[in-house]
Amino acid sequence: MIGKHPFQSLKLSIAAVCEYALESRGRWTLVGTFRELEFDRFPATVQRMEIFLLFTDVTDPDIRTAGVSLWPPSDGDAAFEEAESLMNGTCPLRRTNYPGAFEGALRFKDVVLPEPGRYDVYLEVNGEVFDLISLYVRSKHERA
Repeated sequence: MIGKHPFQSLKLSIAAVCEYALESRGRWTLVGTFRELEFDRFPATVQRMEIFLLFTDVTDPDIRTAGVSLWPPSDGDAAFEEAESLMNGTCPLRRTNYPGAFEGALRFKDVVLPEPGRYDVYLEVNGEVFDLISLYVRSKHERA
């Protein structure tokens, strides 16, 4: 399902899901990174979710924005086509002090997760799907 991106060279070096992505004087601090969540009951709410992205090896000078969308667990392509994303957002990407590197952070509040399962976070660059990362959500009552 990953789209074909128009960039000659572009590498996703960091895609961090966290509680806070704080930038100060050109440096980022990521607080409370996670890829797994556990809740007592569903639907569950994540009060704060931020996604920090760092792209390197960028040769295309037209890279401008990053976007994300969060999709609920599905049982196949038919179920995915009927699903709606749980959150969407875009942010401007800015050059870093390192040649060919761009970064940005997206912030979301009160993200509702309807059920346990694997949630897919689609990452976009300039409106084109570039990659995905997964977020695993489970009930505290499940046996590990």
